[in-house]
Amino acid sequence: MPPPPSGPAQLFVSTTGSDSGSCTAAAPCRSFDRAYRVAKPGQIVEVAGGSYGSQSIGYDASKTSADDVVFRPAAGATVTVGELAPGGAKHVTFVDMDAEDLFVVPQNGSSGGQRPEDVTFWNVDAQFFFVRAGKDVTIAGGSIGGIDTAISSTIGTYPGLPVSENVLVDGVGFHDVTRTANPSGHVECLFVQESNGTTIRRSRFTRCDVMDVFVNEILGGSITNLTIENNWFDRPTGGGAYALYLYPRGANGAIRYNSFRGGVIFDGSFSGLGWTATGNAGWASTCGTGVVHTRNVWENRTCGSTDLQAVPGFVDASGFDLHLAPGAAALGRGSATDHPAVDIDGEPRPRNGSTPDAGADEA
Repeated sequence: MPPPPSGPAQLFVSTTGSDSGSCTAAAPCRSFDRAYRVAKPGQIVEVAGGSYGSQSIGYDASKTSADDVVFRPAAGATVTVGELAPGGAKHVTFVDMDAEDLFVVPQNGSSGGQRPEDVTFWNVDAQFFFVRAGKDVTIAGGSIGGIDTAISSTIGTYPGLPVSENVLVDGVGFHDVTRTANPSGHVECLFVQESNGTTIRRSRFTRCDVMDVFVNEILGGSITNLTIENNWFDRPTGGGAYALYLYPRGANGAIRYNSFRGGVIFDGSFSGLGWTATGNAGWASTCGTGVVHTRNVWENRTCGSTDLQAVPGFVDASGFDLHLAPGAAALGRGSATDHPAVDIDGEPRPRNGSTPDAGADEA
């Protein structure tokens, strides 16, 4: 996806600013919310270096243009916030910040109110995120992790509210999501619940207790149009066995061109639900009744007539380098008609010949 807009800033925020000010360089604001309300669509807010505590941004009826208000650090500055909660905000982007967590939920939380829409986090590092009832939310680059309390990043909703729609997780490094402080806790690096149009791509999952990604409805709704592609999944820690656990009870999804060091499990019957698995490489713990498997390279089995049972040929699986080595069995094993345009590194696919490689890496 394209980077956020560059250019000179029009508004300014500082730890020494005041929300009675006009957000100019001479009279900076103190809070992100004040700067967002002062800003016109498409303007850039420059944030001076420092620690800002938690920042909530509420609904502003004037923000109807698709041109985002962009918050970015001053040149060379480090900006740290506590909880970064865009609440009812629309058309806003945050760039190159450190946050405790990203809380993308309606302005009044589980009670509803204005839902966050068109919210982007670009190269933001946080311990976890919640996206509930959000629409057109992007988390691109940066990292999520470094938390030991059995809290999982989540995409879903609250009872009675719309499901999250069009959530994109792109190029994020998920790491060190553990449960030592809560050994009985249910945890994974990412939990996908009721949602429509979620895409998880070109991301890396490592040192995730129990599971890397868990896909399961919990409110009786559906997970529709889920795409998981071009990701690296490490073997789970904390006693876990499955890198990707799929247990949806409805809807449809595509699991394609991922590289697994841990196992993927399609739990139960997917008959008639429109789920496909294409061009993956690694270990299939189960195949799932009704999942259409095409040209995967599973180390331990075949799940479809065009699958290959073979060790995929990662460069260093134990060191979590899931690029393909020369002569790897996964080379040229993908589908010529169903593949992403690029691989996990952003390199074009296919590069050699007319058939792409299986797994997330195009060698």
